[in-house]
Parts: sequence; structure tokens; C-alpha cells
Amino acid sequence: MSHPCNLCNRTFIIKQNFVKHLCICKWLHSSASQRNSEHETIHKLSEKQKDELLVDLLHNYQVLSNQLETMKKEMQNLKTKQRINMTKWLCKAKKCNKTYSKWLESISVTENHLEIVFSQDLVSGIIEAFKDEIHDSKLHNKQLPIYAFTQKLNSLYVYDLNSSSKEKSKPSEPSEPSWSLIVTDEHLKKAFNIIGAKFEKKYYVWKQSNDTLINSSDEWKEKEMMYTKKFTHDNETTRNNKLKQWLYKQIHVPFQEVNIELDCE
Repeated sequence: MSHPCNLCNRTFIIKQNFVKHLCICKWLHSSASQRNSEHETIHKLSEKQKDELLVDLLHNYQVLSNQLETMKKEMQNLKTKQRINMTKWLCKAKKCNKTYSKWLESISVTENHLEIVFSQDLVSGIIEAFKDEIHDSKLHNKQLPIYAFTQKLNSLYVYDLNSSSKEKSKPSEPSEPSWSLIVTDEHLKKAFNIIGAKFEKKYYVWKQSNDTLINSSDEWKEKEMMYTKKFTHDNETTRNNKLKQWLYKQIHVPFQEVNIELDCE
């Protein structure tokens, strides 16, 4: 039989706990004058009665603390379960022909992307290259090796060879790519290293093609110096966060939990 508290809508199974709770709840919901009166009453209690009251209060405090700790653990378990379910769902439902690393190597850098670097900065040029690649993949219905869910704000999943799979594999056995949640900046740093190098090569070709023009006037020499500064790396954390947030906004979709009996480690 349950024992509901009409003051705070909590329900207790054990009557003894309900009685102890009710004493405190009534006091918390009473008026200031009532509490003052009860405060005076406490002063009139004997030492033994005060000790008993203190023991009850400490007991109730401990019970509430334990309940709070249990709730925290349950919430953490739910978050962990959701993360695992998302990863398993990706492993089951989203197959890729390319790993994240191979995909980065296949992204093209054009003259238009280079012009964006000239007018803005390297991060903006890299984002534009990503934008064109994502648009092309959607147009041709290609599965990207990167994924994001609405329920996991600014969190990205990638299909790649991860460190854990490399450690588990024997030297004679090739590692298998799998979906995993980005938990460090390593994947983002890899994007800047691979695509940034392509921009630098494109810029070198541009300089070679325009060498005569660059040396024709001080104005063009200053432009060339200004363009070169555009390739100076910004704060790593700032640029990684900018790319991560942009990618999330471009690709995130709602997650529909699917029950999958599948081990995907």
C-alpha cells in the first residue's frame, strides 16, 4: 500500500518513512508564525527528545541524499545507453564506402575556395570546401562518413579507424573501420591538416601562375604578403570549435531509437 503526501505529491511505500517525511514536510509548508511557535517548542524539549529529533533529521537527510545519488546514477546510465544505442544504430543502418580519413583526402579545393581564403580566412575556405562536398554527397545520395543527431548538441560521429580498434587488432589482421563519437579534437585537427595542405598547394600554384603580376607593383607585393598571412593558423581550439559547430548544423538529424541486438565495439 502506498502513502501519498498531499503537500508535495511524493509517495512512500514504507509507512515509517512516510510519517517521518510528513513531519518535515508540514513544517516546510507551514507559515512563519507556525515555524516560530514550533521553534519555541523545540527549545522546551528535553535533551533526550532533542537527540531523538536530531537523529530523525539526520536519517531523513541521509535518505534524501541517497535518493539524489541514485537519480544521478540513473541519469548517467540513460545518457550512456543513448550514446551506445546511437553508435549501434549507425553501425547497423549507415554503411560507408570511405572512411573519414579517405573522405578528407578526396575533398577538392578549387580556385573559388582559394578566393574565399583571400577575402576572409583559411577556416572560411575550408568550410566552403566542406559545404560543396556535403552538397555533392546529398545530390548523389552518398553516405557521408560523418553524422550528427539533434539530441546530441554539437556532437559528431565519424566512420573511421579508431585507436581502440587498432589496439585490439593483431599486427597480421587489418583494423576494421567503425562509427564512434568524437571525444577529442584529433579528427578536427586531421581535417585542418589534410585540407589545409591542399589549400597551401593550391596557393603555391597560384603564386607561380601570377609571379609576373605579383612582381609588377608594390601593391601586388603587399597583396601577396596579405594573402600569405591568411594561411597562418589561428587558435587551434577556436578553429576546431567553429568547424565542429558548422558541421553539426549542416548534417544533424533527429534520432529514432531502434532496438538492435548488435555488438559494435
